[in-house]
Amino acid sequence: MTQRKSVMTWVFALALTMGVAGCGAESQTAESESEQTPAAQQQQAAAKPAPKPEPKAEAPPVCGNCGTIASIQERKTEGSNKSKGAIAGAVAGAIAGVVAGNQIGSGSGKDLAKVVGGVGGAAAGHQVGKRLDTDTYYAVTVNMETGGSQTINVADATPLSVGQQVKVDGNNIVLR
Repeated sequence: MTQRKSVMTWVFALALTMGVAGCGAESQTAESESEQTPAAQQQQAAAKPAPKPEPKAEAPPVCGNCGTIASIQERKTEGSNKSKGAIAGAVAGAIAGVVAGNQIGSGSGKDLAKVVGGVGGAAAGHQVGKRLDTDTYYAVTVNMETGGSQTINVADATPLSVGQQVKVDGNNIVLR
């Protein structure tokens, strides 16, 4: 039994010695670490402080009215039948038609040519006036960050381009 106690004392002393030797592990090379027993390597790993977890980056808040421009399309509106351009065109066309009809025929044929020229000129002038009285605008489609899309009509799309990050503010588009 005494022999058993002395063997156990030697094993304990050896384990203690290896444990003390493992505390200076920072100065050892990788080669000397591979020569250590698994128990000493576990003890050495337990002595090292655990790495601190990196702080998680918080996701930026979602902007409910922000998005990316998907398309920009030029559109034109034609003037209405009662627009100033349409009325002025009809009057100018009628005058031009009467003058042209006056050059044709004589007597009652001339009167008929003036009437037909006036009516035809008024109709043609009306259509020309409507086309001259058009407005150009741009339909800008924005894919929203929260899903879906919005189309905003703007008078000038010069500062805008497809793929640009924007914020929709009512019927306006603001660059981000």
